[in-house]
Amino acid sequence: MADGQADLPKLDAETFRARLLVENDWTEGLAIPEGEELFWVENDLTVQVFRAARQAACIARLEAGDWERWAEALLSLRAQIPGDDASSALFAALARADFTKVCFDTHGSKAADSQFTNIKASPPKSYPAVADFQGAQFTGPAGFQGAQFTEWADFQGAQFTGPAGFQGAQFTEWADFQ
Repeated sequence: MADGQADLPKLDAETFRARLLVENDWTEGLAIPEGEELFWVENDLTVQVFRAARQAACIARLEAGDWERWAEALLSLRAQIPGDDASSALFAALARADFTKVCFDTHGSKAADSQFTNIKASPPKSYPAVADFQGAQFTGPAGFQGAQFTEWADFQGAQFTGPAGFQGAQFTEWADFQ
């Protein structure tokens, strides 16, 4: 957390939600699944549409060079989450870095599998919530040096075909590389 964020006052639920949605304008007009269904339900169309939109927003933000600004704004909001479960769940849903089955194609060698989304960007350095790289591919150097993972980081099934640097990375919770 950036200096001074721990001292920020908690927001009321309505203000918190409004500020969170401003930073996640991709949700406009989209049904946002609530509670556990977002994390565990696989065959619900609302959940699938939401996840696809979230991942598209993550990729667009990273490719546009806006990731670190967004992450800093969300880290500030994280320090101000009201005490209610609904606010915490909404933050977890919108702040998740969703790079499942994304190919970080820094060398122009696209993933052979059409299930992958190819992007020409390096991974971000700041993660305001869960960082999900399940099944991701890294075709060149994967530079996570100095990255800040504020919640768990999931690299299950990720493939690194070049060097993967995690020097100085900080994991607040667990990281899974199985």
